[in-house]
Amino acid sequence: MKRCVVSRVGSAGFSVVELMVSSAVLLTVLVSTMSVVSFASTTSGRASMRDRAVNIAGSVIERARNMRFDQVGVRYAGGGYGEPPGEILTPDSASYPGFTVTTSIAWVKSGGRTAYKEMKVTVSWQGAVAGDVALETGIFGATDLVNVGDLKVTVLDRDSGAPILGALVTVDPYETAPPRMLNAGGGGVADFGRVDQGPASVVVSAAGFAFDNTITTAVPINKDLATELVVYGYRSSTLTVTVRDPAGPVGGAAVSLTDPKGKVVTASTDASGNAVVFAELLPGTYWLDASAGNRKAGQSSVEILRGGLDLTCDVMLPAVLPAGQLRIIVRDATTLKALSGATLALADAQGGTPSGSPTATVAGQTSWGSLVPGVYRVSAAMTGYTPIVGAVATVVSGQPNTYTLDLVPVTVSTGTLRAIVNDQAGRAVRRRTVYLRYPDGRQDSARTDASGLVEWNGLPVGSYTLWISTHPEAPQSATPGTPYTALTFVDS
Repeated sequence: MKRCVVSRVGSAGFSVVELMVSSAVLLTVLVSTMSVVSFASTTSGRASMRDRAVNIAGSVIERARNMRFDQVGVRYAGGGYGEPPGEILTPDSASYPGFTVTTSIAWVKSGGRTAYKEMKVTVSWQGAVAGDVALETGIFGATDLVNVGDLKVTVLDRDSGAPILGALVTVDPYETAPPRMLNAGGGGVADFGRVDQGPASVVVSAAGFAFDNTITTAVPINKDLATELVVYGYRSSTLTVTVRDPAGPVGGAAVSLTDPKGKVVTASTDASGNAVVFAELLPGTYWLDASAGNRKAGQSSVEILRGGLDLTCDVMLPAVLPAGQLRIIVRDATTLKALSGATLALADAQGGTPSGSPTATVAGQTSWGSLVPGVYRVSAAMTGYTPIVGAVATVVSGQPNTYTLDLVPVTVSTGTLRAIVNDQAGRAVRRRTVYLRYPDGRQDSARTDASGLVEWNGLPVGSYTLWISTHPEAPQSATPGTPYTALTFVDS
């Protein structure tokens, strides 16, 4: 059975269906027209920006071509020179409203030597229609540099042989030229062109790697030649050291680590005895020492076989021993009588002075209490005696320890005799003659000075007689001593 569809006919003679189709067609035409206009406008705007960007890039390149070959390079706006060095800023120092200009210049190798420079200028813009334009060109010319060579540094992981991308390579030329820096690119390579002839210093660093830069302190750069250098990095190894005794971790312990080349690095545990960490270690054999006070651990070795290891080591110290006491007796070696007032000094094995150290004997002796067991050095001195320096005294834990030091009297072969003449009021008498008789009977005389003094020096040891002219019947006897012997005469 067929169904019939009846359409109403409007007053204009169009059916409703026909009117709806016509409206849809009109809307499609309008939308298409607007899209075409918008697309044309966008395309025109992008083309305009691109044309302006091309002109800017061309002007930057033209400026470089008008410079001397050696001036074409990169100079960073924040200071410092790129590779190759030159006078062109990056971004370009010229001002271009609405555009960002980035310039990169690199050496181009030819047969191992730098032949020319490749310049790339990128001009970008932002906005509703963002974009960028890049132009590249080669810069050729003769160099004014003399006595220079090239240097190629390849940075590799020693364990894997893989290139270390981004490693910072710093070359400090032999002459006064400033250091130059590059980050290693593809293959871990950093190319330096036109480096001053002579022994250049090369330093390499990279996060997570350790380098032995001591072997690249004098890399030879030869005139008109390309030098190739391979630098190996090891993934950083660390060594964590804890110092213990039978009671647990030891605070304030001194730890030293000696590397395979003899360089010593020191550290100390904190008051709580927390471990110390030695970082950026290269493979090799290290020697470890630890001590706290007079306690010392035996030296131990640590072997680092490859990079990237995190090693730990516990160092054991002897237990703390009870303190000991030390008493020192000082005597005259000839009479064995105790000597009071002798000056003493005590030093421990490290050369330190124990707190509370007495400095003089009383009744011929002195003592120290609460000394850490160990070996000490004792020194004693007193006027008229030959001093004793650094006598060994051992303090045993929990025991009194007594040592006797016998001082030998100084042998006197000559001495001085001095005579002072005063009147009964105690005032000095000048120009008074004082007579001296030697042990062998010879006589001598001298007059007092303004202070009433007269003296004879360098007299052989013996018994001498002195008197003054006003009292010849009252002589005095004396023996030269150290530092001298003095007599006083009262003149009437």
